[in-house]
Amino acid sequence: MKTVNRREVAKFTAGEFERRVERARRLMTEEKLDGIMVTSEPNLEYLSGFVTQFAWASPTRPWYFVLPRVGAAVAIIPEIGETNWRATSWCKSRRWARRRSKRSIAQSATSAQSIPR
Repeated sequence: MKTVNRREVAKFTAGEFERRVERARRLMTEEKLDGIMVTSEPNLEYLSGFVTQFAWASPTRPWYFVLPRVGAAVAIIPEIGETNWRATSWCKSRRWARRRSKRSIAQSATSAQSIPR
């Protein structure tokens, strides 16, 4: 990985993200976890590849990434992030949330409940 500057990091290959996801899933198996929900910028970037300049400046919009031990990953991000998500993330499964609200919380809960046990 080559650092371009303080915020911009060179893109990883799809194979690199596959290795990261498989490693996370091996650790989930070892720890007997059905899945993980990632909410911090560095962890979300690490697992999904998603890169944005504005996401973390707004505390009222949810930016979540759910990685089940088995099955497809799901991102719950605001509609405003859709373009960047499509351009930077390997994960094609996503749900859009307008703002942190009962609806986005319900989307998060539904995503978590849909993780195979």
